[in-house]
Amino acid sequence: MTVAQYKNRLIELEKKKDFLGAYDILNAALSEYPTNAFFIKGEIYILFKLGRLKEARQSAELRIEQFKYDTFFLRTYLNILASLKHNKKDIESLIDNILLWNIRDEDFLVFLARFTGRILGESKAYDVIKRAVCLIPESKALKNMLDKDKDNISIESKFRHYKKKFEGKAIKDAIEEIEMILEMPEYRHDYELNLYLAGLYKESRRFEDAIYLYKKLLSINDNDFTRKMLGYAFYKKGDKANAFTYLSDMFLKNPFDHYLYTTIFKICESSGDSQKLEGLFRNALGLFPDAKHLYGFIKKAEKWQKK
Repeated sequence: MTVAQYKNRLIELEKKKDFLGAYDILNAALSEYPTNAFFIKGEIYILFKLGRLKEARQSAELRIEQFKYDTFFLRTYLNILASLKHNKKDIESLIDNILLWNIRDEDFLVFLARFTGRILGESKAYDVIKRAVCLIPESKALKNMLDKDKDNISIESKFRHYKKKFEGKAIKDAIEEIEMILEMPEYRHDYELNLYLAGLYKESRRFEDAIYLYKKLLSINDNDFTRKMLGYAFYKKGDKANAFTYLSDMFLKNPFDHYLYTTIFKICESSGDSQKLEGLFRNALGLFPDAKHLYGFIKKAEKWQKK
């Protein structure tokens, strides 16, 4: 077979998700064309899809120097590492190296920032976006991500500061103390302290107080973190319609947030509304093709109609 024939056959088998068949074809192709880059990268990808993660990682490590500017290879390698446990240090090291290689591919850098946020957290993702903007300063997509994440990172980091400060205190005592602090003029408009108080109201099942405060905060500074917290407050209260409204907006920005997509799944499952879930999840897949975990939830939802 020619290289083109092998390629066409591989693409055909991958579309059918016949990865075992694709692996057999790749072995035959590599025996004839052992230095062909497409087949070498393809073998690593197919090993990953077959769940042979250790072999896939070993092969990727051997080829990193050869393919370090190839975004398909880098996406595959990052996904391999993410699928293996206890690899955050290796992932962070690879991401730092990728940024040093000065890859100026906007789509890939957007993927890299989102991947980083999912695996290493928003603070590291913000650092990646800043460095990506330096590589492509004219990129509107990266600049928009930078502006949005700057606000969210600042709010979330201060929120976590208060969470640590009041850690160990009984919720009731913490609420009383914060309410007293907020009476002081210098703290009255402390956004993050009010945000933390709203969270304590939610934990103590004072859902109306939590929802009122979250809405008040959003009227002052509309941001993703507070919107998501409001969505969870509605969910805890049992107001699933409003919970879905707020959480679905956040989900379409980050369909890799495990707690977010499982909560949305539970909301739709409670009403048996498979069409609502499928519509939302397929919309997310259109925006984030790498969010392939969502296909499993769509299949589960299809069974609701059959019951």
